[in-house]
Amino acid sequence: MNSINIERSLRFTFDDESWIVKILIGGVVSFLGQLLLIPLPLLYGYMLDTLKNVKEGQDTPLPEWDDFAGLFMRGLILTLGLLVYSLPLFLFACCFLFLLIASQNEGAESLGLLGLCFACIMPLYGVALGFWGPAVIMRFAEAGTFSSMFEFGRIWKTISADFGKYLLVVILIIVVNLLATFVGLLSVGVLVPFTSFWAMLVAAHLMGQYMRLISTPPSDGIVADGDVL
Repeated sequence: MNSINIERSLRFTFDDESWIVKILIGGVVSFLGQLLLIPLPLLYGYMLDTLKNVKEGQDTPLPEWDDFAGLFMRGLILTLGLLVYSLPLFLFACCFLFLLIASQNEGAESLGLLGLCFACIMPLYGVALGFWGPAVIMRFAEAGTFSSMFEFGRIWKTISADFGKYLLVVILIIVVNLLATFVGLLSVGVLVPFTSFWAMLVAAHLMGQYMRLISTPPSDGIVADGDVL
């Protein structure tokens, strides 16, 4: 039965003989990205290459950190696309703050209630974005163009191709990120950049598996062992 191999996604990074070096580089880039933001496209570019490798049935070795220009450009396009999707959150937050401040004026209490409406919309949109986002990344990995991230029909087709497995992938990505954050915080935050990078690779592997499943049913060990769904 074709399924998502969770165990493989969690451990595939450690099957690369050079995994320590590659994770260290990714962790450093992640740390710099948290400080400067500019290196973030490198992470997204590396994640895309990992996703494509898994989709093609070759999850090891991990991509090399050698084409920084290519990684950055691919990641930059994805970053900009995801930023566009995040703009409504920023607008909702601005509206909420404006209405909250305005409601402090005498006779403007109703504005505070309107502000609460925006406060309720924000988490709902965040949940929707968390559900939609992986499919956007998969679509971009497949087409490679900025406009492809807004081909809503094709993106929904990716989701609905096997809704149950897609939902599983989304849930697993959330759980793995929470786990990585928890483990990182146990180290007083020192390991957060490295655990978050590992979580990104796990997410890439899960998405790559899903793309492979809905395109050509796999017959290799990437998703054939440890079937879960």
